[in-house]
Amino acid sequence: MLDELNPQQREAVLATEGYVLVLAGAGSGKTRVLTERIAYLIKEKGVSPERVLAFTFTNKAAGEMRARVERSLRRNLPFWVGTFHATGLRILRREAHRIGFRNNFAVYDEDDTTRLVKSIVKKKGLKTDEFPPSSMRGRISSWKNALVTPEAALGQAGNAIEEIEAKIYERYAAELKGNNAFDFDDLIVRVVELFTAHPKVRRRYARQFRYVLVDEFQDTNRIQMVMIDHLASMHHNLFVVGDDDQAIYGWRGATIENILQFDRVYEGTKTIRLEEN
Repeated sequence: MLDELNPQQREAVLATEGYVLVLAGAGSGKTRVLTERIAYLIKEKGVSPERVLAFTFTNKAAGEMRARVERSLRRNLPFWVGTFHATGLRILRREAHRIGFRNNFAVYDEDDTTRLVKSIVKKKGLKTDEFPPSSMRGRISSWKNALVTPEAALGQAGNAIEEIEAKIYERYAAELKGNNAFDFDDLIVRVVELFTAHPKVRRRYARQFRYVLVDEFQDTNRIQMVMIDHLASMHHNLFVVGDDDQAIYGWRGATIENILQFDRVYEGTKTIRLEEN
């Protein structure tokens, strides 16, 4: 299949070692490059599928990527491909007991978490029009994605309102734990907590994944970048594909610096630009 790629695409597929940043706009074949690279690693380099980890931003994209690779190699493969949350869930189902949860934890959706916040606001004798549950849920999500713990949020409170919000966050975290439940953000946040608190566990996963690949890298946020960094910390084979023009929109709280400063953060980065549509 390599002979069907243009020179820049082929270069991206064959640059298997180290840090690689592929900058590519719409229609430049960036997803094809990523899937061809996975197929090349497994078929031509003899890499065990279990040692390849690929991140996508939707379950649909993950399914399509798996199907493309398996179609190319004509067999089912146990490589890890999924969203950050799906990958986090897979890790936590094995490891949650190490951070004080049972491995059969529940995952609360947006409605569940909004109801929980509403109940906490009422229990505290507060008015839901002054502390709207959906707004508070968004505030909690922002704290989590910025790696701000309830204790830190309380310490950062600059006035009475912020102190109340931080105490709602504190109670929210406590009730989730009491219910042996994670919210959607926890599927990434708790993995970072796990890897930070248990270096041996982090090293085990980092050792397993010899190659880490990320699609739509311009859409990653801070907490996702920390998770990526942990998982690529042993072999340093990190391949990311993104559109630096799209990064300016900050979609879903994306951190622009992740793509714009990648080559500064990771010394020796090879940058390849796919310009042929």
